[in-house]
Amino acid sequence: MFFINWEKLKTFLIVLFAVLNVFLIAFTLVQNSKYSVISDETVSDTVKILKSKNINISADKIDRKQVGLNVIALKNAVVSHNFPSGFSRGDEKTFSVETDGNLSSEGEIKKVLGSVGLKGENEIVLNDKSAVVYLKTGGFPVFDVSLNLTEQNGKVKISGSWYFAENKPKKSSDTSEVVSLTGILIDFSNTAQFDGEINVDKIELGYYISESNRLLERLNVTAAPCWKISSSDGKCYYFNARNGEFLKQTD
Repeated sequence: MFFINWEKLKTFLIVLFAVLNVFLIAFTLVQNSKYSVISDETVSDTVKILKSKNINISADKIDRKQVGLNVIALKNAVVSHNFPSGFSRGDEKTFSVETDGNLSSEGEIKKVLGSVGLKGENEIVLNDKSAVVYLKTGGFPVFDVSLNLTEQNGKVKISGSWYFAENKPKKSSDTSEVVSLTGILIDFSNTAQFDGEINVDKIELGYYISESNRLLERLNVTAAPCWKISSSDGKCYYFNARNGEFLKQTD
């Protein structure tokens, strides 16, 4: 007959729960070290300051977690060993290439991209006989880097720019020198040019490659962490997420 030693079982369970608790505490500390938190009071004050300058923003659009992203290294897709040597240049920053395939689904689009060596994390927007593919890395967008795909007679034309991440982006545990999003928004309120009143429609954290580096001849480039602020008048403002530098505005 099988007998259970309840005392030993009880001791084992106590030790097990203690180990699990230590693990959970350590995990939480590591995760929390990746970001600092912006207080509700600071968010509220920022909303009021922007309002005084005729800029409306909902408090829930301001992420309380201040993430310390680092600069990342990227490699231009034209150096991929699978990339066709006979590609065309659209301009100094973009290429164009044609291959067999169709755009009937995201799976088919990935096959088309893979056939010419354009792999990696992305976001696909599928339309009728066309698609736009946006570059992402580590879950974050790389702003202004995308591919336009069009299908005709069993052929797919791919045009745009594309990069590969050398390494997966890492979040820095040191956010002491990172400009807070609320600070970025104050700078935005001093930079934005508009008539009347505007709304902040969207705030995104991602990466930005400088215009001077975004050339086909530049095989290796770096991308800086960046806040992109989109306003209701159709303009977008880009700020370096680490030092707050205003990078550019697009209409």
